[in-house]
Amino acid sequence: NGSEKSDSGEAGEGEAPEEAGPGEGGEGAAENAQGDSPDLEAKRKAANLVLKRLEDQLQRGEIDPELREELGVTDDQLQEFTDRLRQRLADTGEDSSPEAKARRQQFNETLRNLQFESTGTSREGGERERESTGGFAGPQRKAPAGRREATEAYQRAINRRKNAQ
Repeated sequence: NGSEKSDSGEAGEGEAPEEAGPGEGGEGAAENAQGDSPDLEAKRKAANLVLKRLEDQLQRGEIDPELREELGVTDDQLQEFTDRLRQRLADTGEDSSPEAKARRQQFNETLRNLQFESTGTSREGGERERESTGGFAGPQRKAPAGRREATEAYQRAINRRKNAQ
């Protein structure tokens, strides 16, 4: 029989591998959070932290008006953004429709393109300032073309806030 598996569980020489059934690591399994690269998983966790902070600020009405103006968004638009982000982060991969797969793939690509940069060189806490042992920044990558202007505006606003403190 040409479709039997070898002792190692893999298709033998000249044999076609069996297709994975639902829940068996078939197409889309790499899109699931458990199969993501460590870098993507770290970015997913960071996105969760950003989401929580944004939700808290929206709930308290503490969104920086200067940042909101520079990004050109309203509180309602920020709320819609946080709702969409929450949905994308909560996606378990159970929906295997082409639309859901495309949404997951696009969201994962967006996460992969995120840049985390630490501009601080000192840490606070304790009785005195200490030099940091390292930043959270990785290689610098440009934001996607459609988001570059908004990303740069956000970074300028954050830097202004930090310099004002």
